[in-house]
Amino acid sequence: MAAHIERMKAAGLLPVVEHDGDRWRVVAKGATRGDGYVYCHLASTTRFVQQRNGPRPVQIADWIAADALKAADTAILRRLGRKYRSGRATPDEAAAFEAANDRQMARQRSVQAQVKGWWNLPVARACWEGDARVQGGAA
Repeated sequence: MAAHIERMKAAGLLPVVEHDGDRWRVVAKGATRGDGYVYCHLASTTRFVQQRNGPRPVQIADWIAADALKAADTAILRRLGRKYRSGRATPDEAAAFEAANDRQMARQRSVQAQVKGWWNLPVARACWEGDARVQGGAA
């Protein structure tokens, strides 16, 4: 499991998704189907089962759209970012935000490097082959 997810769980920051007309916390994520759904372990935020030692949330496992999971993760990071920047984040929350931010920045740098490489490849090839239009000459 990724370090930032473990830190978010330790800080009690689990994503919340809407599913079947109810709100559920995503406790764990599993396999991904080809159509963009992820198998998830969900715990209800509204329904509970009473036990001797207190209530526990109703739990299910179901396929959730990857887009909904990404939106829930983004919402947590936004909320956590506001707390982090205002100085109200606990040490666990701050560590979770920093780990997620580091991961996001690394992914962003990777994508930028790929885009730069793909974008510059035709230009570099044209310059290497001596295409006058690319080198600033008349066509």
